[in-house]
Amino acid sequence: MVIGMIIIFTGYLMYAIAPIGFYPLMGSGVFILGFFLLIINTIVLTVVQKTIPQDKMGRVFSILNTLAMVASPIGAIVSGPLSEIYGAAWLYFYCAILGIIISISAYMFTGLRHVDYDKEINVNNEKLNE
Repeated sequence: MVIGMIIIFTGYLMYAIAPIGFYPLMGSGVFILGFFLLIINTIVLTVVQKTIPQDKMGRVFSILNTLAMVASPIGAIVSGPLSEIYGAAWLYFYCAILGIIISISAYMFTGLRHVDYDKEINVNNEKLNE
């Protein structure tokens, strides 16, 4: 999951450093971003569904959706003045670097690396074989 996040922010970085009018680099950055964003969203939702108890699932998903809906207008309010000050390309660049740092930090300092995907797969396979 962390590798996918780093790849997504690398796509942002490619988009940010592309010279004006160099569409192959911009397009490949946006393609990487869009392709891996779909994969990461699926993985994140799967991990949430596998680790949260059934009776708490509705609360967790409502909190996740609320945070996602609140982040959009806050991001628009913050990014407008920042892009005026630093420029849009530099803002993309700084956000990509910050995203890579946050992804690595989340892996290093949280329980994210201790999610056991294989255990869940083995349990599901044993249930199917019964």
